[in-house]
Amino acid sequence: MMFFKMVLPAFTFSLAAAVSAGELEVGSQAPVLLSESIKGEPISSDRILRHKALYLLFFDPYRPRGISRSLALYQQYKQQVEFIALAPAMNSTFATVSKAAQALGINYPVIFDDNHQVSRLFNAWHQPTQILIGKDGKVKFYSQSSAADIQQAMAELSAAKQKSVQTVSPEKSE
Repeated sequence: MMFFKMVLPAFTFSLAAAVSAGELEVGSQAPVLLSESIKGEPISSDRILRHKALYLLFFDPYRPRGISRSLALYQQYKQQVEFIALAPAMNSTFATVSKAAQALGINYPVIFDDNHQVSRLFNAWHQPTQILIGKDGKVKFYSQSSAADIQQAMAELSAAKQKSVQTVSPEKSE
């Protein structure tokens, strides 16, 4: 009985914190991402979304679940979707994240979230967290599970992009 008295207040606090943080949901407006990659490149989601959809993968450099799948998705959808990997500073350093990105062959921008601002902004407290944002700035996919399959959401975004290109093409040729 004493165990429940100690655990329940902690659980209630965690639940209240999660609710007040504002959960991202499919269909909700995504927060604006302004950061810098580990290579010093400025990153702005507003700028990216003018041209492409945006895929964010929060990963743990010590247990990089989801990276191999995201690398395969990158090869398939890099024309329609901008990919960004983010590593929160749980137990890692800038050097650790840089080495992991190189060793894993991540060839798209990587952000080291050293003060957890981006994780807090996107409510990404578990790794891997996957977020797909459409060009309209709305969340199309959100999952904090390595088992979640984002393939269908990527395919739908790609098909929508192809449709808009086909619709515009005939008008340009006239």
